[in-house]
Amino acid sequence: MSSKVPPNMRHLRRDEQFWKEVCAEYRRGGQTRPALAAKYDVNESTLNYHLSKAKSARAPMFLPVQVASGPAQTAGVEVVLRNGAVVRVEVGADVEYVARLVRALQG
Repeated sequence: MSSKVPPNMRHLRRDEQFWKEVCAEYRRGGQTRPALAAKYDVNESTLNYHLSKAKSARAPMFLPVQVASGPAQTAGVEVVLRNGAVVRVEVGADVEYVARLVRALQG
């Protein structure tokens, strides 16, 4: 998707695949939101909507954890997210709640 949308196709409804590709291009970097919106002749607020939608649809990435054997841990764990946010989780915390919290903090 490296070429500008032809003038005769500007008013066509963009499908899900179009937005997936545009969002992927934005995530690869190199262009601002206004520049990308201009490139594909879409409204910047529409682009922002689809970028937000794509971001919330991505599953959080959890890395494998290896627990060392030894005395039972009662203090919990600390998770540092890519954006620098820190989540401290106590032993016995609800896993679904923690997953929702992590997704919300990743924005």
